[in-house]
Amino acid sequence: MNITWYCKEFNQLSADTLYAILRARGDVFIVELNCPWLDLDNRDQKCVHLIGMKDNHTVAAYARLIPPGVLDPSCQVPVISRVLTTTQFRRKGLGRQMMVFAMKECNRRWPRQSIIVNAKPYLEAFYNSLGFTQTSEPYEDEDGFILIDMIQTP
Repeated sequence: MNITWYCKEFNQLSADTLYAILRARGDVFIVELNCPWLDLDNRDQKCVHLIGMKDNHTVAAYARLIPPGVLDPSCQVPVISRVLTTTQFRRKGLGRQMMVFAMKECNRRWPRQSIIVNAKPYLEAFYNSLGFTQTSEPYEDEDGFILIDMIQTP
């Protein structure tokens, strides 16, 4: 499988790429997970977008890297969010590839900082295998998802 990885700031995204990202996020988070929520949270413009593309137009995998202080002024570490692999590309190892790439990019941009992910509890073992440890009990976020907080420390 030939996936090309891009890591871009918001102002570097073409209109077509941004549309493909938003379509993938809507397909996974709103339609597939049946969670009607407002995905556009006014943070994308300040984030770094990691995109795995097939044939330069189909999003296979995606993650949003939120810089320290953008999610919440009290959160002074980067956060990896909106992590997804689209349906037709699952079970091919792209999630692990993407997370390794995302962690390297966070370390490059924000050296010697911990990294946070908010994960679905069933993904705890996956994130443990990448060096993250659980730091919270399961909770329901503002969008109705049950999550756990996890951190990877340098």
